[in-house]
Amino acid sequence: MNSSDNTLWGYRKFNISKFSFLYKDCFIRRITVDETEIIRAIYPAVRDQNWETIPMLITNTNVSSNHEQVSIITQVLFQEGIIDYQAIIEIVFTHDGNLKYHFDGIAKSDFLKNRIGLNMLLPVENVCGKHFTVKHSTGWEDGKFPVHISPHQPIKDIKTLIWEPTDQTRVEVHFHGDIFEMEDQRNWTDASFKIYSTPLSEPFPVLVRKNTNINQTICIKFNIQKENISHVNNNTYYSETEYAFPQIGLCVNPLNYAIAPEQLQTIKNINFDFIHLTVDIDNEVSYPQIQQAITYCNENNLPVKLSVIISENSEDYWYDRFFNILKQSNQTFFAVEVFDKKSFLTQGKHIEAFIKIIKEYFPSVMIGGGTYAYYAELNRSLKLSEGLDFISFSVSPQVHAFDDLTLFENLKGLEYAARDGAEKFKSSIHVGPITLKQRMNFVATSQESIIDPLFGYDQRQSEVLGALWTLGSIYRLALSGVKAASYFNISDIIHAPKKAIQKTIPLFYLFSEILKNKECNICPIKHYFPDIIDGFSIDNKEIWIWNYSSLPSEPVANFNVKQAYKFNFSIGLWEKVDDFNLKEISLFKFTDVEKNII
Repeated sequence: MNSSDNTLWGYRKFNISKFSFLYKDCFIRRITVDETEIIRAIYPAVRDQNWETIPMLITNTNVSSNHEQVSIITQVLFQEGIIDYQAIIEIVFTHDGNLKYHFDGIAKSDFLKNRIGLNMLLPVENVCGKHFTVKHSTGWEDGKFPVHISPHQPIKDIKTLIWEPTDQTRVEVHFHGDIFEMEDQRNWTDASFKIYSTPLSEPFPVLVRKNTNINQTICIKFNIQKENISHVNNNTYYSETEYAFPQIGLCVNPLNYAIAPEQLQTIKNINFDFIHLTVDIDNEVSYPQIQQAITYCNENNLPVKLSVIISENSEDYWYDRFFNILKQSNQTFFAVEVFDKKSFLTQGKHIEAFIKIIKEYFPSVMIGGGTYAYYAELNRSLKLSEGLDFISFSVSPQVHAFDDLTLFENLKGLEYAARDGAEKFKSSIHVGPITLKQRMNFVATSQESIIDPLFGYDQRQSEVLGALWTLGSIYRLALSGVKAASYFNISDIIHAPKKAIQKTIPLFYLFSEILKNKECNICPIKHYFPDIIDGFSIDNKEIWIWNYSSLPSEPVANFNVKQAYKFNFSIGLWEKVDDFNLKEISLFKFTDVEKNII
């Protein structure tokens, strides 16, 4: 057995017999058998009445390991507001393929909860469409992991789950201490299936009394049925299949429409395709700001995409005033989409009436809808209004977890949701707003802190890491054929002239560089390090490859590089380098490349 402290995003890597896994702060990640990922993650969580995840504080950890087993015992606190919860986590992984993850928790205060306990994630790529056998409290049943995104729980009442992720490996998982079920997290653009407790069919939130004890255990047996023959391909290739970039816009925070003409001039100069404004038609107080924002966009020849939020009780005179603002602006609209305030969906007689008015005022504009929330709401909708030109949904990669590794693991989830939506609704797809943090809690059971006044701002947006996540998301949206994508809050990317801090952030330079190539086609890079390295060729003339984290010293490419450039995110320029090192968070460009084509 050996372990290393220098691995992905600070996780410690353990190798025992044919198995390996990453560990950090009670999270087991990427359990593999002979290089094949079997389990994406196992971890504890405390979710409050609004489905917010309570921060976890490690108070003590004891790790012991040898050739026979790895044992980790950790004491943790979950504390926020009135919530005070303590737990002991015990993990034992033996060389013969047995894993036990035990959670023993106790409430130190009274509080409302939606869920407390263990979660297990399965990687979509390695289980999608495969056969499983499940033991319920009433007996056994066979089934298949869903290929299309399942709107509701595909497996309920799980006592034991058995499947074969590879021809050589059989996995048997036993769940103890509560009733577990599985949901398809692709609904929230995650790249995993999640098994959790307690069932959503049970009432929530629930009052947890002080000194209430919760015990849960997940036991896994990995059976290697015959000797695995590893066929690891360390080479890097690119495909000849071409994809177009989506049209890209920036959003304006609907709680503050104040944007400066100088900001819009900068947006125009670096070639953004549109500005995305969200309007609550019942909020008449905001109309002057909306009118000014639209006027500024018109003066800078910047098309506007409008997301209009209305309710069944919206007053007719608000409609009249709102449409008068639009007509007086003489603005060119990129598109208009309409949503119901309560359901976040494009459905209902009031929505259809509003769409009819839009078509009368602006007969040539694209009119779309879907959901102002996440793909889950769209996927669960029974019916949308007819005659939509496109379908839309919004994205945050941090609905369920917040660490760096999760951000990049879930980039693939953008593809899953966009492709699923295009196929189910037979329509082109728009995605946005895209924010790192949630700009709004769409499933809160109370009215507290539902809307984020910072519009989902995350400090990592100001770092190279945030710029590369954005590049990865644009790449994934391109691969899935998305037509338009709108990102972040304009004022977090391009600062207002009077703002004290005028530092240009890496994300600004990243957008500038992408938009220089927006008319080009890209071909995807295929390689041995998914979720760690991404890349594409641009019009078969140059190749971009970027690394989301530090890597071990394995080779990452097999093509012969005649000239390499590294992007300097501090000044927004490519700098020539004699050789390239992908063992850091970085973006490289290669020209005059001899490559393998698949």
